Amino acid sequence: EPVEVENGNIVTYTLRIYNEGTVDGFAEIIKDNVPAGLIFLPENETNKEYGWTVSEDGKTITTNYLSSAKSSSNIIKAFLRDSMQTPEYKDVQVVFKVTEEQIPADRILINTAEIAKDANEYDTPDIDSIPNNDKDGEDDIDIEKVKVQYFDLALLKWVSKVVVTEDGTTTVRET
Repeated sequence: EPVEVENGNIVTYTLRIYNEGTVDGFAEIIKDNVPAGLIFLPENETNKEYGWTVSEDGKTITTNYLSSAKSSSNIIKAFLRDSMQTPEYKDVQVVFKVTEEQIPADRILINTAEIAKDANEYDTPDIDSIPNNDKDGEDDIDIEKVKVQYFDLALLKWVSKVVVTEDGTTTVRET
């Protein structure tokens, strides 16, 4: 279910990168597609912390926060099924502001993030997805939805009572 938001709200997304494979690896570049109705906040402290940068066209943002160049501690260990209950992961966050200009009823904004570049010590590719191809269904891409609520007052006016005074006699008639 989409999270309900209002125009002007600040939304923080957490992107969790898992390693489901048998080789340690890095998420060298993470990409987020900025949908219409959300605006990236470059001066937000969270966005600065994670090093997000905006593309020239403003439609995507990227970070190398979990890259091997940033730190060797960014490595995400392989999933050892015999000794681990869940795969190891690292989190990254990004913050947007809801700026929906269209006013359709309950519009749903879909935000998509993807691992744009991965790496490991053997220079082998991910076995079940291709980085940075925006292909739905691969496990290196995911979406999250927010539902923009809208404000819409309505007014209805009618005559509820008529008071008539004729020849000194007042008559009240409910309508």
